[in-house]
Amino acid sequence: MSPRLPRAEKRVTLRTGRGACRGAAVCWNRRRYVWNDDQDAAYLRDPKGRQPDSCSYKAGSDSASVTC
Repeated sequence: MSPRLPRAEKRVTLRTGRGACRGAAVCWNRRRYVWNDDQDAAYLRDPKGRQPDSCSYKAGSDSASVTC
């Protein structure tokens, strides 16, 4: 089942770890690591498979989260 995402110009939070999922968050509840340490990317796709947005990072960030 695909999560419902907010309309354009809204924020979506992707949580890959375990925990409560509230508001406009998409929760995977994974027990293992999902992201690469040096770089990775996430792609948001609509129901037709189009890619309206993406987010990526590269090593060197001191933060445990990325805002795109």
